[in-house]
Amino acid sequence: LSMNKNFDISWVDKFPNKDWNWDFISSSNKLNFSWIEKYPTKNWDMRVLVSHQEFDISWVQKFPNFNWNWDYICMSHNFEIHWTDYKGKWDWEIISQNINFDIKWIYKNMDYDWDFILISQSDNFTIEWVEEFPKAEWDWDYISENYNFDLNWLKKYPEKNWNYDLIISNYDTMPIEIFDLIDEHYLNCQGSKFTYTENYDEKCREYMAAFKIQQWWK
Repeated sequence: LSMNKNFDISWVDKFPNKDWNWDFISSSNKLNFSWIEKYPTKNWDMRVLVSHQEFDISWVQKFPNFNWNWDYICMSHNFEIHWTDYKGKWDWEIISQNINFDIKWIYKNMDYDWDFILISQSDNFTIEWVEEFPKAEWDWDYISENYNFDLNWLKKYPEKNWNYDLIISNYDTMPIEIFDLIDEHYLNCQGSKFTYTENYDEKCREYMAAFKIQQWWK
């Protein structure tokens, strides 16, 4: 019965002496906080509760003595930075990876140990984050392969340690202007390995010929 998709807490009300499986009840799609309030001494699965779509830090505030899984709270899809106002076992490395991460979170908690390598991997990453924290230890490999990657990032920070292999892999057909942005030494070594349409082949040959002439006269 505990596994039944139509399970409702009223069943427990009617048959309190049955051997209910609280792990399964914890994962019910119908679960809401009132169930926990009604039966706070039951063996709730804390990891499942924290992953519930309605989970909020107010649940922790209501029952601070529960054995809450703080790693799961930090990873919660519902996580908001104001939750950290509550004194808990916050893991800033995990929060740095949270799906909802926003650079504004750092301003609220400047003294904490943010992991900028993990932040570099965020799906929400924009190059403006680098502008806001230019001295942070950004991971340019992760930034290079970010699905939001834009050539303007290269234009803005040409001196950074970009991973050109990863940048090139972002494109099914590379824009010609990329030749003016990527590192010349890399282009000289790797250019012959690129695969293009016929028009791109011609542009590649033109670019490489000009590049070799420039190298000759240096």
